[in-house]
Amino acid sequence: MVSKCFLTMAAVSMLSYTTVEGAECDLTISILKDTDYSYSTPNSGADTPAVIITGARQGETGGGKAMPDPRCVYYYRPDSAELEDDPDYDSKPNFTGDDWPYAEADQDCKVNFDSSVPEDSIFREEGYVQISKYDGVTFGGLPTYFYPDDKPGEGDDLDGLTCVCNFGPWTSVDDTGEGAHFSVEQRLPEKKEEKMDKEEDKENEEEEEDEENEE
Repeated sequence: MVSKCFLTMAAVSMLSYTTVEGAECDLTISILKDTDYSYSTPNSGADTPAVIITGARQGETGGGKAMPDPRCVYYYRPDSAELEDDPDYDSKPNFTGDDWPYAEADQDCKVNFDSSVPEDSIFREEGYVQISKYDGVTFGGLPTYFYPDDKPGEGDDLDGLTCVCNFGPWTSVDDTGEGAHFSVEQRLPEKKEEKMDKEEDKENEEEEEDEENEE
């Protein structure tokens, strides 16, 4: 029997964003350091931490049936390729079928981060994690997916969780937001320090122009 890990179907469309603010919900992002990749070790190595989503909306999605249990999440290479090629790509999942459910949440959901996500993690940066108008959870503009044959974690330590489909066009997500199996294209938020530096540089330039005009 061929594992669903080896089956894909594709479609193309577009989507836009809503910021992650609003009513409370149960969606939580965590980072699991000791991840069981089984036969599907990513290129970054067996000790690569994996990003886990708990509390995704249960039910049918364009990629299959999603469950709320703690599960490893993945990127799909064609999404990354479209983001790289099309500046207007706004992240509707390219995969459709029954084998890769989308990670979804309500539009007004506020995403929570547990203590495994460091305070300086990119996941906590404003704009990196968003909920699309199609209700998809996106990281850096990329839709996220579940692999239904992964085992969910149990308890605070997510015992028994597996992340076993780093294969073909699929990669799990590491603790930096990158693909663990291959690199992906993303829209990265400006770090606060960089933003402040740019604003300061702009103010200095305006002051210099004013001084030149006065002379």
